[in-house]
Amino acid sequence: MALAYRASSFVSAGNANGGNLTINKPTGAAAGDLCVYVVYWEPDTNTITTIPTGFTSQIKQVNTGAFMLEVFAKILDGTEGTTFTFGDSAPGNQWRSIVGACYSGGAGSPLTDVSGGSQADGVIATGQTAPSVTTTVADDMLTWGYGNYSGTNPTTMSGTANNLRGALGGTALSDVVIASPSSTGTTYPNAGVGTEDYAAVHVAFKSSVAGASPPYRRRKPQRMFMQKRRF
Repeated sequence: MALAYRASSFVSAGNANGGNLTINKPTGAAAGDLCVYVVYWEPDTNTITTIPTGFTSQIKQVNTGAFMLEVFAKILDGTEGTTFTFGDSAPGNQWRSIVGACYSGGAGSPLTDVSGGSQADGVIATGQTAPSVTTTVADDMLTWGYGNYSGTNPTTMSGTANNLRGALGGTALSDVVIASPSSTGTTYPNAGVGTEDYAAVHVAFKSSVAGASPPYRRRKPQRMFMQKRRF
């Protein structure tokens, strides 16, 4: 089964004291769903040390001297609660925000087919691109993770992953299914942001069609047949 978007959630603390940030699990998320969170944290030297059980980092991209952007993902097993908490190594008065989405259809193993990131300062909207990546299997879910230092939100997208699923505090997530292995092209904001210090990533997640092990099926025992003899 190919991955299909289910729902999103997002949270931002702005410039507030504290280290942890708790985000709701997207409405309707179910066991077997791929859950993806784009985490923005200041400064760039910070490290996410409090990570919800089972989530693993898929890519990290820093904007030098300003902030870090990291994508975490997990296949839900149904034992999770209704929220997830992320925290950093150096709590203080810093901007932090998270945008997430869940996708039905499970995922392959490993979760990520391919990923790539970019960052720069003082760039106009159309230049705030996540780089093209080349997928290797069919039906990848290409996600675009994004953050900027000013905290303004993209409102529409251009390029490949142009389905905007959520944006808050300058952090955003969009996606698109890549049906066949190919070079994806870039993704970037079309409106809502100005000239920004930004970071952006592409992460292509495998669908269950592309990489998951098939479910175990019990095989019926073979019957033994005796050859009849003629006398």
